[in-house]
Amino acid sequence: MKSKSLLLLSALLFYSADFAQATGVSSRPQCLQLKRFGDLAGQLEESGLSDEEILARAIYSTNEVAKSNKRGGVPHPNDACSALPAPRAEAIGWLMLNRSELGKAAQESDDSVWKKRTLRYGTDIKSALVAREQFPGVYDKGWDPNFVCPKSNANWNAALAAAHKVMTS
Repeated sequence: MKSKSLLLLSALLFYSADFAQATGVSSRPQCLQLKRFGDLAGQLEESGLSDEEILARAIYSTNEVAKSNKRGGVPHPNDACSALPAPRAEAIGWLMLNRSELGKAAQESDDSVWKKRTLRYGTDIKSALVAREQFPGVYDKGWDPNFVCPKSNANWNAALAAAHKVMTS
C-alpha cells in the first residue's frame, strides 16, 4: 500500500507542471536579476513585470520572511510545504496597496505635515514596496531571495491569486 501511495505521489508531482499549464494555473515565475543598490523602484520598472506580479512577489516573500522570523530567522524544514492561506495573502496585499494609496493621497493633499509624513510610503506600488523600512520581506539591505526567486508553486499561486484580487477590487 505504501509503495502505491509513493508511486501515485511521484506521478502527481511529475505531471503537476503539465496540469498547471493546461489549467492556466501559474507555476513559479522567472528569477529576477536585480542590483543590490541604486534606484530600486526603477529596477522594478525596468524588469517589465506588471504591478500585479510585483505585488504577488511581495506577498510571497513577506509571508516567507514572517515564517522564518517566528523561529529566530531559522526556517523550519517543513515550511516549504506549508500553505499560504488566502486571507493572510490578501491581508498582506491590502496592506501593501494601502501604503501606496496613502502616498498618492498625500501627494494631492494641501496638508504639508501629513504630506511629508506619508510620502515616505511611495506613490505607487513599486515605490511603496521598496520604501525604507516598510517591507523587509521585499528589500532590507538587499533584495529578499524569496522576492527575487519564489520557490513554492502552491504559495506562489496563492500569492498571485491574492494580488489579482487586491488589484482588481
